[in-house]
Amino acid sequence: MTILKKAAVRWVILGLGFVAYWLVVRFLMSEGQGDANIGIGLLAFGLLLVAAGVGGLVDGFRLPAGQAVLIWCCTAPAVGLTVAAPLLVEETGMDLAVLLEDLAGMVVFVSVLVAVPAVTSVAIGSAIATSRAQRPSTSPEG
Repeated sequence: MTILKKAAVRWVILGLGFVAYWLVVRFLMSEGQGDANIGIGLLAFGLLLVAAGVGGLVDGFRLPAGQAVLIWCCTAPAVGLTVAAPLLVEETGMDLAVLLEDLAGMVVFVSVLVAVPAVTSVAIGSAIATSRAQRPSTSPEG
């Protein structure tokens, strides 16, 4: 599978997970609360961070490190765009210039939020996989 196809698979998993989370939150939240509900947003960002970290760790074990890093560097901006998309739906009364500025900031923030733990986990997984491959066999020779 090419790098872009692998990145697309990761984007679909993370993107659909976020969209499902967003839809559930929108359904469960009552419109009359008036709260900022910052905890819900922090939970969403935390889940993205953990999912990217776990995905990066798995890729670090299974793929060459350079390929895994490239996959996650392609995945992160796509996830950033997916996460920022609900702003277009929710913020109807906002000035277009302000909306575009918020979208750009959100895309960069989420891209970094996904890329950093994924690439760090790729490095950890790759280091563990390399040390396991270099470890001498402990089985007795008969």
